[in-house]
Amino acid sequence: MGRRRIDKKQNNLNVFSTKIIMMEDVFDDLELSVILDKAKVVWLPEQIEEEENEGSPTYKTSYSFASIQEKLFEPVKTKINNSLATDSLNFEFSQAIWWSEYGEYDQHGPHTHDQTQWDMMYLKDALKYSGIVNLSNIGKTMFVNPNPTSYNPQQIAVNSTYGSVLIFPSNLIHYVPQHRKPNKLRNTFSFNGLLRGLENHEDLEPIERRQISGAYRK
Repeated sequence: MGRRRIDKKQNNLNVFSTKIIMMEDVFDDLELSVILDKAKVVWLPEQIEEEENEGSPTYKTSYSFASIQEKLFEPVKTKINNSLATDSLNFEFSQAIWWSEYGEYDQHGPHTHDQTQWDMMYLKDALKYSGIVNLSNIGKTMFVNPNPTSYNPQQIAVNSTYGSVLIFPSNLIHYVPQHRKPNKLRNTFSFNGLLRGLENHEDLEPIERRQISGAYRK
């Protein structure tokens, strides 16, 4: 499993025979905090998403009413694409960005963001990708190896770092475990769409990698 450098803020993680793009320090504290505070003003208690397993905790999300907040997240879209553009990458957002909030015992079970409105055979120069913007330094996102017979680890954990962005294939199974930090909240913004230009980086050389608590990071 290798990791490829694109620039000082951006990496390709070649895991499970696929690519996860990591971009660090894309946003500053104030920028994300202001957007999050405005987004939470209109959240509705009845929109809380709940895990299907009996006894599982709940977490808050704006997924089902994200469209009414679409304009609020335009600066987020612009900043993500400005960072990607430095390496000839572009992300076309297919729906409104939504936010999620995880308390000490909150979690999100294994799932994908596979976008069925597009047939892969007609994408040509684009791949269906999804993303996460981290608004905290606690918690992590777990990615599941789609090939259980491979020699690579069956799961990889990517720790949450404030202001960082993860962009990954939409059909890659992932989940959010409980962070178990008392009186702490993990907040994220999530998005779906099409990623273009990734083929331009096939010739990048791998750089040294090291494992930190199960996560490959720089």
